[in-house]
Amino acid sequence: MEELKLEANPQRFQLQTTRLTIRPLADRDRLMYCSLYTDPELMQFIAPVMTMESAQHSFDIAVRLSKQQPFKRLFLALYQHNLAVGMVGLSAVNPTLKQAEIGVLLAKTGRGQGFGQEALDAVCRLFLQLNPEFLLYTDIDPGNAAAQHMVLQVGFKPDSQNDRLFWRQS
Repeated sequence: MEELKLEANPQRFQLQTTRLTIRPLADRDRLMYCSLYTDPELMQFIAPVMTMESAQHSFDIAVRLSKQQPFKRLFLALYQHNLAVGMVGLSAVNPTLKQAEIGVLLAKTGRGQGFGQEALDAVCRLFLQLNPEFLLYTDIDPGNAAAQHMVLQVGFKPDSQNDRLFWRQS
């Protein structure tokens, strides 16, 4: 099977939406990143809460991965003006299977304002415009009704066999 050519230059993922600036994670985003991964309320549906030390180590890896070309994992910081509101992550980018996972983490300051939906839709549109043969998926805990609602609003469809997965194509 021939591997699909993937458009995965991190610098292509600098976006401006109506309210948000979206750009690859950089050293200046350390505090925002660490506050997301150490927030028990946010992480309850996602993964175990990290210690600050683990989050700092994870951040160093995330920045390094986000600079690779082509990327296999990309972390994008979300800002409204100069206020950090969250992050979008593209991971499990697999040119052979023609699919990638996408997810959103929102800081307390970014929740309930539609920022997640706005950022998710913008990043999905760009990724699928650059890579139209790909499918994007997201893995959501069935108890996270807000996240399920958000992905349905931006065109994801539920997987018929796995209640955690939602899919979007171009």
